Parts: sequence; structure tokens; C-alpha cells
Amino acid sequence: MASDSDDSCTVSFFDLKECKNLWQKRIPTGPYVYNFRIDVNKKQIIASYFDRDNDLVVNFRYSFDGDLIDKKKWDDFRRDKSSAFEIFFEAERKYKETRKISLKEASEIISLLNLALEKGDFDDYPRYKARTFRILGEIAETFNKLDEAIKYYQQAIDIYPRVGVKKKLRDLQKKLQ
Repeated sequence: MASDSDDSCTVSFFDLKECKNLWQKRIPTGPYVYNFRIDVNKKQIIASYFDRDNDLVVNFRYSFDGDLIDKKKWDDFRRDKSSAFEIFFEAERKYKETRKISLKEASEIISLLNLALEKGDFDDYPRYKARTFRILGEIAETFNKLDEAIKYYQQAIDIYPRVGVKKKLRDLQKKLQ
């Protein structure tokens, strides 16, 4: 299991000659990294994940700038192999790290949250399911989709009344009256 520290699931790329960290990025969570390889000629970092279901290793490439090259392949793999909780925590982390959320970032977070809900693992954990709807509501509210925000906040409260959005819900309902 990954640690809760700030550097958990983090890859750092160092220039050993200059003794400096060139960049540091979190790698996507989900099935755990088996190992890393460096392909200097192609200027790529290859992260290998162990697919427990099929007993094989699946590789994903990153550029030397830390960008995931195999994004579609990763999205498909994550959809199949990650639990709702792993996906939720990745979405929640991205949401919390975002100061002023862009439409692109919001779309990615919404996609992750919807995927977590589709997995269905939350049925016995109402607090996490409610937190998922709370974040969806907060994103909708950020983009002034107030009817949608109200719907998500109400769903969150119906699932777990102590999710922390009752005042937000009341304020939005008053605003729309």
C-alpha cells in the first residue's frame, strides 16, 4: 500500500552532473509500479505495472519532462484494474491541488469521479460516495452550474448527511429562488 506522505507515488528526475532535481511529479495511482527503466536514446522513462489478474507486466512511457505518453493506454488500464477508492483518491488529490480549476482539469476530475462511481465499490462506504458527489457539486458550482450543484449536494446529503454541504445547499437554493 502506498504511503500517505507527500512524496508517495512521486518520481523525481535528477541531473547528477549538476546535482539538481529537474522535476518531480506524482505518477498516477492504481496498480503499483513494478519497476522503472530509462531509455536514454528515446528520452523516456518506462514505468512497469504488474497486472495481477493476468500475471504480466504492462509498461507506460513518460517523457523526460515527466509527461505521460501512453495516456489512453493508462486510462484503459486504470479503468479495468483500479478500485473505486484508488480512482476517488486520485481525483480528490487533483481537485485539492488545483487552486483555480480550468475546464480541462474539471473535466478530468469529473471523469475520474464518474468512473469511481461506476465501479460500485462505494456501496458499503457512504462517506466516500457522498464525498464524490460533494466534489462534483463544488465543481458544478465553480462553473456556475447551480442547478447541477444543488442536485449533487442533495445526493451527497441523502447518502451521508454529515458530508458538510448543508449550508452550501441552502445558500444555493435561496440564490435560485
